[in-house]
Amino acid sequence: MANNALDWPSGGWPSLAMPGQSSHPAWGFSMDLRQFRYFIEVADRLSFTQAAKRLHISQPTLSQQVRALEQSLGTQLLVRAPKGIALTQAGIAFLDRARAALREASAAIEDARAASKGFLGRLNVACGPMAEYCILHDVLALARNKSSRLHIRLRFLPENEQILSVLAGTADVGFMGFFSETADPHLDYLPLYPERGIVMLPSTHRLASRRSIKLSDLAKESWIVPTRDQSPVVHDVFMAECRKSGFAPKINFATDWYSRFPIVASGAGVSVGASSLLKFRRPNIKFILIEPTVTVDMGMITKRGDQSPHLHEFRELVREALALREAGNES
Repeated sequence: MANNALDWPSGGWPSLAMPGQSSHPAWGFSMDLRQFRYFIEVADRLSFTQAAKRLHISQPTLSQQVRALEQSLGTQLLVRAPKGIALTQAGIAFLDRARAALREASAAIEDARAASKGFLGRLNVACGPMAEYCILHDVLALARNKSSRLHIRLRFLPENEQILSVLAGTADVGFMGFFSETADPHLDYLPLYPERGIVMLPSTHRLASRRSIKLSDLAKESWIVPTRDQSPVVHDVFMAECRKSGFAPKINFATDWYSRFPIVASGAGVSVGASSLLKFRRPNIKFILIEPTVTVDMGMITKRGDQSPHLHEFRELVREALALREAGNES
C-alpha cells in the first residue's frame, strides 16, 4: 500500500489540444494547463519576477507563456499598473476557473494512477482554505509520521461544495473554517476550536499600520467576501457584525478564497479572514485583528454512521493535533 502522501503530478500539465491538432474544433483554441499555473502564480504575487522564481523558470519564458494564454483566450488578463501588475476584470473572472481546472486535472491524474495500481482505498479529505492554514498542516504531519498506511487524497473546496461532496460520498471528511453545526440529519459535525476574525488590507491602505481595527473604520470601503451560497457562515457573520457596527457593506466581488489575496493586494478592496493568517506574510497585504473580538469555529464534517477504519484513524489524528495545539497555547 502506498505511503501517506499528497500525490501532486510530478510531470507537466497536459494540453487541452487534441493530439495532432493545434486546436480543439469545438473550442477554436489550444491551451496548456501549465499556462494556467503560470498565470495563477503571477496573479497571486502580482509580480512576474517573484512568480518566475517560484516556478523556477526565466521571467521572459513566463511572460511569453502568459501572453500565449491571453492570445488563446482572446482577452487581456493582466495589465501594467503604476504600482506593478494588476488583474483585469477578465483576469479576476478567469482566476477562479483556472484554479478549479488545476484541481480537477490533479484529481483526474491521481485517480488514474491509483486505479492503474489497483489501489482505491484512500481517504478523501475536502479542505476549506482557512482549515489549511489553521490545523490541517498539523494533521498531515502526524499522519505522515504515525499513520504511514493512511493514504490521504486532499482537495480544496469551498464550504458549500464540501457539504455536497460528503453527502454524495465523494469526500469522506469536510475540513472547514467558518462553519456552524448543520441540521442535516445525514452529517456529523465536530467543532474543533475558535479563531479570531481579522481584516485584510492592502499594505498601502491608510490604516495598514494599526494593530487592531474596528469594522466601522472601514464602512466606506469596498469589501471582497464570498456570497452566502459559497460560504454561509462567513457571509452571515460578516453581515451581522457590519450591522452591529452601523453600516451596510459595499461588496464588489464574490470570489474564491485564494483570489482574494491578489485582489486585496491590488487595492481593489478589503476582505476578512482568520487570525491564523497573522503567522503568514503575503505580498502587499496586511492582516489586522478585528476589535471588538469576532470569533468563528473551525470544524469537521463526516457522513453520519461512517465507521470506516480509515476515517476512525483520521479522527484520532485530528484529536491529537488539537491536544498538541492546546498544549502549545498553554505553554
